[in-house]
Order: sequence, then C-alpha cells, then structure tokens
Amino acid sequence: MSIRLGPKQELGIEEIHQLGKSGTTVELTDAATQAIEESYEHVGDWLDEGRVIYGITTGVGELLHNIVPPDQSREMSHNICQSHAVGVGDRLDKAMVRRMMGVRLHTFAQGHSGVQLALTKLLQELINRNITPVVPEQGTVSASGDLNPLAHIGTVLTGDGDVLYEGETMDAAEAFDHEGLDPITLEPKEGLSCMNGTTATTPMSAMALREANHVLKTSLLATALSMEVLHASAEPFDPDVLAIRPHPGMLRVGTILRDILEDSDLIRQKEVIQVEFDELLNEDESVHTDAFRQDSYSLRGIPQIIGPTLESYHFCKDTVETELNSVDDNPVVIPEEDQCLHSAQFHAQSLAHSMDVLKLSLAEVGVICERQAARLLDPAVSKGLPPFLAPDELSCGYEGAQYVAGSMIAENRVLASPVSIQSLSLNGQFQDVVSMGLIAARQARTIIEHVRRVLDFELMAAAQAAEIRGPDHLSPVSQTVYETIRDEIPPVTEDRQLTGDFDRMEALTKGGELVRMVENTHGAEQLSLAFPEA
Repeated sequence: MSIRLGPKQELGIEEIHQLGKSGTTVELTDAATQAIEESYEHVGDWLDEGRVIYGITTGVGELLHNIVPPDQSREMSHNICQSHAVGVGDRLDKAMVRRMMGVRLHTFAQGHSGVQLALTKLLQELINRNITPVVPEQGTVSASGDLNPLAHIGTVLTGDGDVLYEGETMDAAEAFDHEGLDPITLEPKEGLSCMNGTTATTPMSAMALREANHVLKTSLLATALSMEVLHASAEPFDPDVLAIRPHPGMLRVGTILRDILEDSDLIRQKEVIQVEFDELLNEDESVHTDAFRQDSYSLRGIPQIIGPTLESYHFCKDTVETELNSVDDNPVVIPEEDQCLHSAQFHAQSLAHSMDVLKLSLAEVGVICERQAARLLDPAVSKGLPPFLAPDELSCGYEGAQYVAGSMIAENRVLASPVSIQSLSLNGQFQDVVSMGLIAARQARTIIEHVRRVLDFELMAAAQAAEIRGPDHLSPVSQTVYETIRDEIPPVTEDRQLTGDFDRMEALTKGGELVRMVENTHGAEQLSLAFPEA
C-alpha cells in the first residue's frame, strides 16, 4: 500500500494504522514538492534580508532573547535537535514511530514549515526502506510540541542516534551506508520544525480511537449476549421511548441492541411481561413475586450509559482527524503573504482533552460490562444460572476469573483521572501551561486494553451461560458470537486454569476479529457506530 502525502490529501485513522506496517510506503505529490520548495525559498530570502525570526535567528524557549547571526543558524538548528533528543523509558514500538514519521512528513508536505526538499525526501526514504529511529516513550509534555520524541527522529536525519534496521538496533550512519543514503545538514529552522509539533500525540491518539472502535462494538456484542442469557427485557430499546430523548448516542446504541435482540428466543418481550404481571394483580391485597418488571441499570440503561461514550468517541475522532491534517509547526510560513507567523500551533491541549474524555468514557464501559458479567455469576439475580456458572458443586467455575475484571476496573479508575489539567511551568516559565497530551493518549490505550480484558471475561462467562440456556435459542448475531468463541474455547465442564482461555479470547478481540466475524456474517451496518444523517 502506498499513501500519498501533500495538500488536499486527507489522512484518516485507517491510513495511520497502515503507516505502521512495514510494507506501506509513502509518496509526495507534485503539489507537495512545489509547496515545500516554495516555503523553503521564503526562509532563505528572509535570512538574506536579515529578518529576526524565532528559532531561525533567535534562540528557542526562554533563550529567545539571544539574537543569532544568520551564518550561525545552521549550527543552532543542529544543536536544538541534539539537546532535545533526551527521552527516557521503554522504546515506542516500531509501528508507532513509523506513524510519527508519516504524520510529520504530511505536515511538511503542506508547505508551511520552511524545510528543504532534501529533508522530506530523506524522511520519505526512511519510511519506505524501513529504517526506524529509536524513540523512547517518555519525556514529552506535549506543549511546545512533542519535542523530545521528535528530536530523536530529527537527529537520525543527520546520521546521529540509533535506528532499528533489518531487525537490529544500530547507528543511523551504519544503516544509511547499507542503503546508500546520505544524511543531511539541518538548515535554518529545520531543527525546530523537526520537533515542534504534536506528532507523537496525534498518531498515538489515532490508534487509541481505532482500538476504542473495536472495544465499543465488542461491548455491544457482549451486552446483547449477556442480556439474552439473563432473560432481560428489550423494552428499554423500544423506538418510541428512545425517540422522546433523542441524544444521538442513545438512539444509535438502542437501535443496535434492538436489531441484535429482535430474533432472540431468550429475551423477554414487553407484551409478554405485561400480561404476566397483569395476571398477578390482586385488587384486595399486595402480592410478592420474584419476577422482574424491569431490569437493573446495567441492562436496561445501556443506551443512556454507553450512548454518551459513543458521542464522546465521535468528538474525539473529529479532533484527531482534524489534527492529522493540520500544520502544527511554529513559526509557520505563509508563502502567499510572504509572512512568517508566530503562534502556539504546536500545543496539544485539544488532543489531551479529547484523550481524557476518551479515557473517562471507555472506563465507564468497563464498569457497566463488569456489572453485567457479575450478574451472570450471582444466582440471586441470574434467573436460574448456577453460582459462578460452575458445572457442579465441587467446582468454582468463573469465580477466580472475576478477579481479573475487578482488577482492571480498579486500575482504570486511577488512570481515568484527567492528565490535561496536570500542567507544570517549564522552560523558565516560557512554557507555563503544558498539555501532557502524549501521556493522556498512552493512558487511553491502557484503559482501552483493560476494558477489552473485562469484555473477554464477560464474553467467556456469557458463552458459558448460553451453554446452559441452549445456544440454539440465541439471536443470529449472538449465535455467531457464541460459535466464534466456541471455535477457540471449550465450555468449562470441570475446573481448569483459565489464563489460556483469556489468551485465546485476546486473539479474537484485540484486533477486532470477533467484530469482523459478525460484520462479515450479518453486514457491517449491524454494528456501525455512525450516526444516521438527519
């Protein structure tokens, strides 16, 4: 697959995912080449005119008071990248660094950064030849851009730093020799442009959203299966009740569940429930019944609880896709106006805020799905299912597995705390409000992974309950879910270690395989998270 970069070329979340794959290449459009060269020429003209421009003929950050002679600006450009390549912690995975390089190249291709064409061509070659800079994941506050991680990429362009090449970590210069590539000398502004942007936070956020999409769809499949084996009511999803509180997320979630459950023999229909309770009415005295006229919030409140998460997902997706196709540099070159404008385009607050929203929203999905699963295990509310779905009185069933879900919920409650308000004043109070965007995006992915594990537990437990109720009575969609699980995981007929079952469920849910199976069998529209057009 080849991805074209340049003006009017839109990147979406799926393109960012593809950029992470070693076989994906990138190419610059003719319009990109022209825009890059034009903005670079303007920077050269301004240097010849003796203009004072931040990061070109001044120091950076609190050092902006240092006015630098034009003939020393190349040395300063080199020093900026060298001094900021100071990340710590584990490495970002190769796929994420490739995405960062692709997004940065797309930014340069808009023609507002003033970098030389040779820099963009070398960055393109690194992507296409699978030479990937080694970038630590910690060390950025995502305010004057993701300075530290991006500086590690910038230094590689000059032949410094480490790269991953053909499965080995080596000096960038050695990898260049293998491929016949020449490093570049950073021109004025290029040290700053290489690292002044949200280009670590943005692809990390894009991947969080891609994973959130899978998890949201999986949560609705798990919810439907749990509702069926718990003999829940479909009445809360009646279009008449949803229509009088028409939040788009509530409407879409209610519609998805109503469509899935429509042909289930296990779901209690509202007409049958009404008749059952009408027959219990005694005009002379109160009558006690163990039957449920309406279900618990974790079953009947799905549209009202998961619906807002769907709305948050769309808000976050819009924010990230806008950022993917923006210029986040500073200062920026406006060639048609012959201007170099100073601003804070690099600030990642919009991304940090959206990732905090995503964190909170997905953590709530984990909470409600854990509560659904808990009902499957509790004979007081499971409507006839054995304790912990155990096969006999000597067995524990899913008793131990429930602790996994509980621990995931506890960790998520800590991680869901907003990081976008954890600002620190840095750089001599020059960067006095910072976003912590990459931290928020990393935490969002961790929360999503924890929720996925909660869903793995719920799906395994619900499949075990379906074994007891009779899987032939499930709706067609839930039968597909059940059969897909059973193809990998046998029912619990005696106690066994369930770690392997969790591993097999991970293979179904982590990459969206279970969702794809349902969509391929029943149509992609069955689980579409898109809101209908008004």
